[in-house]
Amino acid sequence: MNIRPEGMNFREWADRVVAQSDGFPNADQNNWQVWAKAVIGIPMVAAQLPPRPEYYATWDDWANEFNRAVQL
Repeated sequence: MNIRPEGMNFREWADRVVAQSDGFPNADQNNWQVWAKAVIGIPMVAAQLPPRPEYYATWDDWANEFNRAVQL
């Protein structure tokens, strides 16, 4: 199940992702890219070839691509 980011701020979306996923770090609301890099480094996520956050200007653009690439 993927959580769509529409209508949420980063922290709301990340908290929902963390709640449904074992081993995900809690989100840092001040730097979404730090959290995203930690998440894509988790072996089960990395194996699915998630998008790299540094290529996205906004967290929600990255989140949409993350949802397309990763099945939690």
